[in-house]
Amino acid sequence: MQVLLLNPDFYFTLLGLLESAALLSPSLLLFRFITIFLSIGYLILSLWAGIGNPGMKSIFGGACIDICLNLFMIGSFLYARSIYSLQPGWRNLYKEFFSSLLPFEFRRLLKLGGIVVLDKASPVVILRSGDPFQKLYFLYSGSAEVVVDQKSHASLHTGDWIAEFSMLTGRPASADVLGSSARLIAWDAIAVQRLKHSMPEIYEKVTALIARNLCDKLVRANRSANQVMAEQGNG
Repeated sequence: MQVLLLNPDFYFTLLGLLESAALLSPSLLLFRFITIFLSIGYLILSLWAGIGNPGMKSIFGGACIDICLNLFMIGSFLYARSIYSLQPGWRNLYKEFFSSLLPFEFRRLLKLGGIVVLDKASPVVILRSGDPFQKLYFLYSGSAEVVVDQKSHASLHTGDWIAEFSMLTGRPASADVLGSSARLIAWDAIAVQRLKHSMPEIYEKVTALIARNLCDKLVRANRSANQVMAEQGNG
């Protein structure tokens, strides 16, 4: 037994068995860490057995490559989930409104959409009452007005979604939305369908964000209605 423990071949065999067992790891990230650990073991054993012996240089070189590749993949995995993988201009928006998504999911969401910049002297129509769902908007700068029967019904600000009710229900828009100075992210109907079918995890998170915003809008509307009733009562 003592002779066996002093033989590098025993440990090579043991590492081979552990390498096979590592394939059962439920996590790819854990598998990569295990692979690095085993590769370090191969490095040590190849030096112990003698780098000049047949096959040891190949084992040593392969272990070095495995360590470097897995470290790179682990770094890429962690970087993709780091806020630093986002462009600086999007980081604050992500932290404030999209933090329920992973950074790489937010990047994918942005790639599906486009930027709409409004800088007009007079308001232009973003959404027209009665139109079927064509685009989903997220207002990330500026403001917009919800207009019903040519009267301002509510104000929209940074963090609000536009046309979300049509997207969720399939019904035509129930009000006009006008804006003159605003920046929006827009996703057309095709992009929304692609998100829904190809990236369902991201779609579910986005619909959760939309639902939360709908609740916020309802709270604001109730507060505004109560304020108007209070003013009328005082009058």
